[in-house]
Amino acid sequence: MAATYIGRRNVLQHLLLTFGFQPALSYAQGQINALPRSKSLRISAQEASRQGQPLVLMVTLKGCPWCDFVRNNHLLPLIQERGIFVVEIDLGNTVLPIQDFSDLQTTHKAVAQGLNVRRAPTLLFLNGAGAEIAPRLVGVSSQDYYGVYLEQRIDAARKLVS
Repeated sequence: MAATYIGRRNVLQHLLLTFGFQPALSYAQGQINALPRSKSLRISAQEASRQGQPLVLMVTLKGCPWCDFVRNNHLLPLIQERGIFVVEIDLGNTVLPIQDFSDLQTTHKAVAQGLNVRRAPTLLFLNGAGAEIAPRLVGVSSQDYYGVYLEQRIDAARKLVS
């Protein structure tokens, strides 16, 4: 069983690096505190779709305790356990570059504004073209049921991945 876990970890690291994710591999390396950041949202969404998965885009804000709760207690474990594709963008970051779904170079804040995201954490569930395919998960209304709400949206989005 340990050999399988190590194999999955290596596969996860390889996929993250191969498909344009910044080296935010800390969860795969045993540290729980960071989600992958994408260099190109279009490439990330297309790769997730090729794998039969939606792209889960988490919009966060620096210092947001609810963002930490969602990241550490829900998304990072789902990456490891179910292989979901998640990338994180920072709602307030006007410096960090990223390519949007049209391959235009922009910033994290501009992407969030373009997606009409005003609150953190917000999770969007996207297909290979960058279209939303499940209802957004905005904020944390219940710590007890957050995982259920998240799983429902992921399952709904998986059915619609094109």
